[in-house]
Amino acid sequence: MSKDDFVQTLKGQGCGQEMSDLVVGVVSALDAGGMADQLEVLETRVLARGPHAIFDIGPQEGDGCELSFKPMVELLLREVQYLAGLATMPATERAERIEWTLQMAGF
Repeated sequence: MSKDDFVQTLKGQGCGQEMSDLVVGVVSALDAGGMADQLEVLETRVLARGPHAIFDIGPQEGDGCELSFKPMVELLLREVQYLAGLATMPATERAERIEWTLQMAGF
């Protein structure tokens, strides 16, 4: 899955601007850190679970609903963004830490 496809998938599921900014940050950090392959991992292990597993869905004034990431999903994405940006750590070690983070977050 490409970076643009990943972002569009989340936008298609109803992400607001703050959520989109977080996703763009994660994708950009992975891309800049030479870890674009981790996008596929996030897609299959997190996004594939569907909207009810990754979003809290609440009522919004008028028609529609307000989406926010579930706290564990947001924490996971922020940690992946942080790890991907650690240029002083070898990519293999960053990938191992991302894997550990996914497992600890229940993904």
